[in-house]
Amino acid sequence: MPEKPYAPISKYCAECQPKPANKYLRWNLLFAIIIATLLTSPVWMALIPVLRRASMEFIIAVLAAIQFMWFMATVNAIRYVLKLRREFVCNDCLKNERDLESTGKSTDQIKHLIGLTLYKEPLELLIRTTDSLARQTKAKKSLSVFIGLEEGTPDKENKIVQLRERYKSQFERFIITVHPRDLCGDIAGKCSNLNYAARKAIDFLSADPEYGLSDGRVELLVTTGDCDSIFPPKYFDCLEKDYIWLNEEDRHRTVWQSPLFYSM
Repeated sequence: MPEKPYAPISKYCAECQPKPANKYLRWNLLFAIIIATLLTSPVWMALIPVLRRASMEFIIAVLAAIQFMWFMATVNAIRYVLKLRREFVCNDCLKNERDLESTGKSTDQIKHLIGLTLYKEPLELLIRTTDSLARQTKAKKSLSVFIGLEEGTPDKENKIVQLRERYKSQFERFIITVHPRDLCGDIAGKCSNLNYAARKAIDFLSADPEYGLSDGRVELLVTTGDCDSIFPPKYFDCLEKDYIWLNEEDRHRTVWQSPLFYSM
């Protein structure tokens, strides 16, 4: 397909129209209610005799639940760090592929779509993250990257040119979208930008007969991240292996979360 500087700005088509947004009810309100309930528990529990007598047990149960969640998060993070380290020091990729093929499984049909967004963050942050994607072993073979810019992004056109020139040959497909203001049912923010960009990227890939998405020749895994996320080497190789070892039913209801590390 001929290259485009970025995906066209347009309203959602009728069949892609998002459901009307509720201005007041949000899932984050549930967490806010839970937090407020726990913080104020010394007050309202003291006013209810039955709960007052069980206050110590209640506090111990809440603390135990929180500690258990942190413990499981720590264990899973350590497991995947060790796994990533093993993959990083393993240079025999062909042996890994032969071992996988011996089981009758193959990752050849798997492709990746990675989404990042940018608004007023420094372009250098996004470049650092995208460079980590370009260093992946299958970047040019099976990685497609889309960058979602906001219509109000400062110096937007210059950033589009810089990104296109730097990455147009680094991935299988490289797509830039611009999120317009005042879309019906749209709430300003990163989530709506990412949603818009992902829809446009899928439309773009579906319209490309060489890509193989529209006729089912590929299985597409979608990954999202922040503009300051750094993907470790062979991250997507590990993701493919986890995906291919799942049974057919579990593949379509599993969400992967990589271990998170924060620079100081």
